[in-house]
Amino acid sequence: MVVAVTRPRHQAPSLAAALEGEGLSAVVVPLIETVPVRDGVAALDRALRRRPLPSWVVITSANAAGSFLAALARTGLDPAALRVAAVGWATAGALDAGGVTVELVPPEHTAGSLVAALGSPASGSNRRVLLPVSAIAPSGPIEQLSRAGWEPERMDVYRTEARPLGPGDLSALSGAAVVTLTSGSAVRAYVTAMGVNQDHLIASIGPSTTAVARDLGLEVDVEADPHTSAGLAMAVSRLVRGGAGDAFRGQ
Repeated sequence: MVVAVTRPRHQAPSLAAALEGEGLSAVVVPLIETVPVRDGVAALDRALRRRPLPSWVVITSANAAGSFLAALARTGLDPAALRVAAVGWATAGALDAGGVTVELVPPEHTAGSLVAALGSPASGSNRRVLLPVSAIAPSGPIEQLSRAGWEPERMDVYRTEARPLGPGDLSALSGAAVVTLTSGSAVRAYVTAMGVNQDHLIASIGPSTTAVARDLGLEVDVEADPHTSAGLAMAVSRLVRGGAGDAFRGQ
């Protein structure tokens, strides 16, 4: 059973390894790539140099985690001086690997749940909150933080772009029984490349990705829980071992 991993190439190995650990064959077909946004990167550096330091840094994706770690390296700031919240355990793991201790992971791994978990600032306390995010990230978390009394500072530090797919990519994608999707950007790139009426089984990493898929008319066959690479691999394994994969081209 072949499963397509559509993450950016530098993020694909963990999911591919998890799938192979479940006895599945993984093929890496990156649908998107990340590109730094120069102005946002510079704004994040400036924000980390300002004093007082922010009360929280909120990280809502693995890509944002990478941008944040790079900013720490550029500015020389000790991560122990910051309180960091992460949207989920995969993002927290990326930060931990870079030497950042994560103090808060919400029970539901969504940006809205993370912001809600922060609550409201104490009276007279520092209200700065940094959010390094994608250029297409929704404004809801910023508005939610403002309503709670925080002073959020958004920095668009990267953007995702659909990766041009060659004949080999399209052939590999078409030949997969299951396609894993780990972000709204990947969903949009998949629909652009393949449409919504393919024979693929679709596996989503979590509710935000699933919501984008359904908005675009793409049926999601399974959603990971927990919303991590390991959780997604286990969800795919359960799906195909339950017989769903038999419907795909005789596999």
